[in-house]
Amino acid sequence: MELLAAMVALASGIRVGLDHDQYKTPLIMEQCLALYRIAQEHLNNVIKHAEATEVEMNLWQDEEQTFLVIKDNGKGFNRTIKKWNRAQQYYKVV
Repeated sequence: MELLAAMVALASGIRVGLDHDQYKTPLIMEQCLALYRIAQEHLNNVIKHAEATEVEMNLWQDEEQTFLVIKDNGKGFNRTIKKWNRAQQYYKVV
């Protein structure tokens, strides 16, 4: 995660912070890869769409779960669902 944060910051100019002080127990490789891919996709979307200047990633664990929260200061999107497109079977988010 540290390398991903550094690479994104260098390539995009976006400040990427990573807090993982509460991350103590190592995960199996598949879990690590899943978390990495989730973070990678989110950061990619921030670069492409959010017009953000800062991203903060927080990775922590409790006794049973691992959490990854990624926040940015980008423009976001309107979460209201405008219509159901029956032909293509999806909600259009506008």
